[in-house]
Amino acid sequence: MCVVTIVSLLLTTILFSFFLPAIALSSFFPTYGGQAAYCALFGVTSGAYVGLTSVVLVDLLGLDRLTNAFGLLLLFQGIASILGPPIIGALYDASGDYDAGFYFAGAMIFVSGAMLFALPALQRRQQERKVKEEEKRRVEVA
Repeated sequence: MCVVTIVSLLLTTILFSFFLPAIALSSFFPTYGGQAAYCALFGVTSGAYVGLTSVVLVDLLGLDRLTNAFGLLLLFQGIASILGPPIIGALYDASGDYDAGFYFAGAMIFVSGAMLFALPALQRRQQERKVKEEEKRRVEVA
């Protein structure tokens, strides 16, 4: 694994695990100044996510699979965009305020970031499996 791959994956994991889930903290900033600072931090971190998406997809899946991977990513983002508002609306109906919706959104982003921690181990395992298969083929040919 090259250094660029490790750094971009690490940055994406940190963004998803720590900064983007800060959406759950929005309700703790009731003043205009607090909301402005929160929005600035959220904007910078979500902008970094957008910039790193293609880099991480290429690092994980290769350039030849980028278009398919990006299409699937957008498909699932679209599904989340369709399902998210009704879920948040149901949380609002149940609780009477939007705080639960922000907590839910932050928790879902955190869960997706936590799943990114497993990627390096999964990649190593896949690479080891590929090496073993190649060795097995060499032995069979010989």
